[in-house]
Amino acid sequence: MPGVGKSYFGKKAAEILKMNFYDTDILIENNCKMSISRIFETQNEDFFRKKESEIIKKIVKQCSSNTIIATGGGTACNNNLMDFMNANGITIWLNADTDLIVKRLKIYKNKRPLLKNEVSIEEKIEKLYNERCDFYAQSKAKVIINEGLTPILFTNSLLLSTIE
Repeated sequence: MPGVGKSYFGKKAAEILKMNFYDTDILIENNCKMSISRIFETQNEDFFRKKESEIIKKIVKQCSSNTIIATGGGTACNNNLMDFMNANGITIWLNADTDLIVKRLKIYKNKRPLLKNEVSIEEKIEKLYNERCDFYAQSKAKVIINEGLTPILFTNSLLLSTIE
């Protein structure tokens, strides 16, 4: 889902663990030389998902195991990409309450292509969540983190898990 903190928490985890970090949205923008919003306007979501798949496979092929990849919120719904990611790493589903997602996304509404022209962010997020939740559940992410994601909680949990 957009707004759960994939990029933020992925980057923080990579810093703490001294790992490489890649954000697929940034790599897609660099590859296409345009913003995600512009890609959605001039191409379409299928084009974006194809690029996303290519980039994830390229990262996995070229990088060491010391890598964290923040993917788009729709990645789990895309061309069996979750099967590929599960076969090649530890997948994590950041599952946040839709109210928290809406609160975060209201700040960045115009930067989110799936929300740009929406009258009601609440309705769109609820619809997206309902559409994607089954895919997320079926994707069998190896780790699921539910609700209450904050930098402090995430850091403490991560540090505890690396010490054990």
